[in-house]
Amino acid sequence: MGESNGTWGSLVEHDEDAAATWDTYAPLPDPGENPVLDAFCRRKRLTIPALVRVGAKLADDHVLAFGYDRAIKYRDMNDGRRWSRIGSTFPTLKLVRAGLDPTPRVVVCEGETDGARLTAAYDCDVAILPAGARAITSAYVDQLRPYLDVLVGLDDDEAGHAGRDKLLSALPQAREFRPEGGDDWCGTEDDGLPTLPTDVPENDGLPTLVVPAGEMLVMEVPEISSWFEHDILPVGGSLVVHGWVKSFKSFLTFDMLSSLAQGVPWCEFAPTEEPCRTLVVQYEVPWQYYRDRVATLRENAKHPELFDEHFFTYSPLVRPQLVAGNTQQEDAFLREIEGAGIQVVLFDPLRRMAGHADLNAENEIRKLLGFFERINNLGITVVYTHHDSKDSARSRGGDALGMTGSGAIAGDPDSIVSIALPPGDTWGESTRRNLHFTLRNSPAIGSRSMAIHESGYLTYSTEAYGDFSTDSDDQDLPPI
Repeated sequence: MGESNGTWGSLVEHDEDAAATWDTYAPLPDPGENPVLDAFCRRKRLTIPALVRVGAKLADDHVLAFGYDRAIKYRDMNDGRRWSRIGSTFPTLKLVRAGLDPTPRVVVCEGETDGARLTAAYDCDVAILPAGARAITSAYVDQLRPYLDVLVGLDDDEAGHAGRDKLLSALPQAREFRPEGGDDWCGTEDDGLPTLPTDVPENDGLPTLVVPAGEMLVMEVPEISSWFEHDILPVGGSLVVHGWVKSFKSFLTFDMLSSLAQGVPWCEFAPTEEPCRTLVVQYEVPWQYYRDRVATLRENAKHPELFDEHFFTYSPLVRPQLVAGNTQQEDAFLREIEGAGIQVVLFDPLRRMAGHADLNAENEIRKLLGFFERINNLGITVVYTHHDSKDSARSRGGDALGMTGSGAIAGDPDSIVSIALPPGDTWGESTRRNLHFTLRNSPAIGSRSMAIHESGYLTYSTEAYGDFSTDSDDQDLPPI
């Protein structure tokens, strides 16, 4: 069937440099031409055509490269090391077709070599999890949903069992399908490969992805759609808080997560759910000062015991070693937060986790937003902070168009909180700020305000400071 990554042309669309790199790699040679490849195939019970089917090339004489629509993965055939090209993302499963059309049945596995073994052993489609068994997203589940029979053949280890349970609970047509006498498919002798089940569930005639209104309207929906009233913070969605330097963005968002951890109101918005587990990933405040802020939050907590239990921090002693676009770091982070049961995560600020990415370039900012989407696919809400431009600051801020960088930063989130300086106040001296809200999922709501006290404690009001019926003259504003 040729290379399974027929969608690799998408690599050009998403990353021209990666596509150019992919074009430099050599096709797999015939048996006998590369001793390292031949030995690897013998150890893994593979054939070269099977590796070609899962989209393999040679990066050099001892490194395999596997193409995806937005990624390139590598495997050293000598020492077994595996890594991905910087900037790789995996929004979809790799589906390897057994023929021109999808088969009624699919076998799900971990990794390209297991996938290659399965394509040679069975006459059905094979789905390869590109980022491990713990990183199963709702998008992956949706890809598998049209199959009548989903055979789950993940590794016989803790991660594989967790992934298996997730698929079995998400797909009623899923069932376990494991090799006998081996931890994975490549570790199993030919006589240990199980035979395919003879029964395939019958199609009920209704497409699972194309649903008429009559069916859709009787489907169950989550009881809770937002953590606060007015759909301010959608469950599994995203929110950005932006403002100029000294806008108190960190204070504001830390306070939001503290309120969520306790299940109490924030900014005069009532909570809609019980206390949840929150996580702060902050890149700017040194450890000793961050600890002071957390201590202030606890001192003013209505329910200190809930705060202690539900307010988490990622790598508090040193700046987090997490940069969006680094797939290995992203995968490790996703495993950590899913294992800890985190429900809302804050990144403060956006530019620090961008690494060397150009925030003005749409294709580079997509690495950040793609990472947030991976988190959302786990049902986890994302909050992040971002900075305004100097021009916006001169106009006192408060406008979502005043954010620095690509327009996607303002276009992607469900909710935007814009921090503004009240009329007559100055950035360096004022302890008051107005808050404006732009909401995708709710009608417009009025502006609110906050004040920060000497101790770092925040208070809020449903009324904004000053009169917004007249525009300020930028020339009268103090310098920034």
